[in-house]
Amino acid sequence: MQTSPSRSTPLQSRWKKLSAGLRIMWILWLLLLILLTATTALFQLSVRPVQLALTLTAGQSAEVSVWRPIAHPASFALQFARTPGQSRPELGEWVPPAVPAQGPAVPSLAFSKPGEPIKILVQVADQQLAYSAMPASNSESDGNTVQRPLTPWKDGSNPETFTWPPVASTPIAQASGKSQFRFTVQEVGPHLQGESVQLLIEPPLGFKSVQPGYSWLWPLFFWPSFAAVLAILGALLLWMSLRRCPPKTPAP
Repeated sequence: MQTSPSRSTPLQSRWKKLSAGLRIMWILWLLLLILLTATTALFQLSVRPVQLALTLTAGQSAEVSVWRPIAHPASFALQFARTPGQSRPELGEWVPPAVPAQGPAVPSLAFSKPGEPIKILVQVADQQLAYSAMPASNSESDGNTVQRPLTPWKDGSNPETFTWPPVASTPIAQASGKSQFRFTVQEVGPHLQGESVQLLIEPPLGFKSVQPGYSWLWPLFFWPSFAAVLAILGALLLWMSLRRCPPKTPAP
């Protein structure tokens, strides 16, 4: 019994009629499309902060899973709600001193308005470290929220002194892939007791700041421009292919 030869689809027939040069250009275009899609997905995972709700009561805890493509030092912040124009002196004020306090091992900063104390224990894998909330940072605030960066807890009796810079002084790291973070409130000032806040796990990639290992993803801030160029090239290749193999018109 003889089997009839398989018939090519119209797309396969047109592909066979293309010149070798056009085939190579289509293959290269497809590889660029796959590369842009994959790197843009990694970029999106690297620029978005992760946030979770946390109640500022001693003993309260919250957990969250975070996925990042490359291991890096972790950084955190607390985000407080406020109405536009509202003054919240209990959150402190980011007014750095003229001369930073000097320490033999870990540098530090002292503030005249440190805000109500907050101490949070951060645990991930086999790592754990206590963090304290620094004064409210105007550069990270908007009309409806205000942020207090978290920095490793500095032992000592001076509540106005904080470890600086936070990332360079912490062993807490986000692993490559998935990490499970647990945050436990250990201490909180009386004026902030019971307040619900958002705890932010800062992204490793920003337009002005880049963690080690993420610099190769920084150009993806312009991924829409790359996608537009790729779309134009695809349209040009399609036009050239149709000229080479115009679609058949039905006979009258």
